[in-house]
Amino acid sequence: MIPYLYDALKSIRPNSEWVINGDDLYENIIWKDENTIKPSYDEVIAASVTVQEAKSLTLYKEKRFVEYPTIQQQLDMLYWDKINGTTTWQDTISTVKQKYPKP
Repeated sequence: MIPYLYDALKSIRPNSEWVINGDDLYENIIWKDENTIKPSYDEVIAASVTVQEAKSLTLYKEKRFVEYPTIQQQLDMLYWDKINGTTTWQDTISTVKQKYPKP
């Protein structure tokens, strides 16, 4: 299996036509574009690695987004922190940021 095969192919030949018939294997790529050649196995693997690296650099954002309270909840925390002299909002956000640090 080639991780992110679809994304790798789109990055190499963004305007080409192809389908993946079955599992994400190089052998399962059916090249339909008569104007461009099918990328080599090595090209696809290199692109897959590049896509994986790019996704890992931004994966922390997706994980943080899921765990952050909603904007309404955060505004409520900020309001009550201001009224009560507490740091609930800051503590909540810091916990999520520490759990999913930037790479």
